[in-house]
Amino acid sequence: MTTALYLKWISGFANAEGGVLVIGRNNDGEVVGVPNARRLLDDLPNKIRDVLGILAQVNLLGEEGRETIEIVVDPYPNPISCRGEYYLRTGSTNQLLKGAALDRFLLRKHGRHWDGVPLPGVVPADLDAGALKLFRRQALKSQRLSDTVLAEPDHALLEKLHLLEGAYLTRAAVLLFHAEPDRFFTGASVKIGYFEDNANLRSQPFNPDLANAFFRAGLIEAWGRGIERILEACASARVPRPDFRYESTGLWTEFSFPPQPEPGRQAQVEAQVQAQVEAQVALTDRDWDVLMACGAGESSGKDLALVAGYQTRTGNFKKGLQQGLQRLADLDLVELTIPDKPTSSRQRYRITPKGHAWLAAHLA
Repeated sequence: MTTALYLKWISGFANAEGGVLVIGRNNDGEVVGVPNARRLLDDLPNKIRDVLGILAQVNLLGEEGRETIEIVVDPYPNPISCRGEYYLRTGSTNQLLKGAALDRFLLRKHGRHWDGVPLPGVVPADLDAGALKLFRRQALKSQRLSDTVLAEPDHALLEKLHLLEGAYLTRAAVLLFHAEPDRFFTGASVKIGYFEDNANLRSQPFNPDLANAFFRAGLIEAWGRGIERILEACASARVPRPDFRYESTGLWTEFSFPPQPEPGRQAQVEAQVQAQVEAQVALTDRDWDVLMACGAGESSGKDLALVAGYQTRTGNFKKGLQQGLQRLADLDLVELTIPDKPTSSRQRYRITPKGHAWLAAHLA
């Protein structure tokens, strides 16, 4: 290894959690010695200071009659570059950071995150009024923002959601509420993964401002409740519990799925489900609307009344919607969240696994 390479490794340790670099051992940990150990002992501290701008403890050690160099590197809160490049010690490797990885690293070192970066040239008036209205409606339904906050002007609401940085909107604000976010970000999209056998998911909020907005709208749950709800959902669906493990990169969740049928068999199963839906059930358009609303999340009777086009829960509601709900329940497509208290004020309706299958077949 050359001095330039030593400096890259020291930069990687400083940008990670610190560490000890030993010069004079091979990959098996055996002592092979350093011929120029005493010269390195004099040169390295100055090189580390002048090139990296940090201090490190450099020690000369003698083992098995051979000399080695030990470099003790502390972790640094600010990013440390090596001649304009940034390295990060990851596992047993020293990674040169580029592109999005470098952006995330620099933002994190400065106590920021990607979605919180201000975006010049965009003002609240440029945002989509319909998107903001939909957010207010969803947040009102979830009851995760007060009526007072939701009644405030757009500028005040955005400030409450931490989507303003001084006079500028943040990236999160534009992604959430602008009609054309791809004008500002190449490839702006929501990614949904499909796994044919096992799924490994890592829990780490890279963009907390986006996550906060989704939480306030009732579209995701709070950080910290996920494992409990995952276990409840697995028990309800009668599928194996996932395995959880924590690593330095975050919390990993591994789901085990049964083997999937062959492509031809899968098409046959889907065709059978479609035929069952069409042959056995004549659901009305209103029934499908209610089923889709339940598929989007637990819904109250009042919510479903609005979806079905009723203004109140009297008269036509009881004759129409309740009959439709009973029909869906009899077919095991929807169920009550509090089955032992049907008239509870906290009662909600949710879709069943069978309902999901029928809805997927209907929309296919």
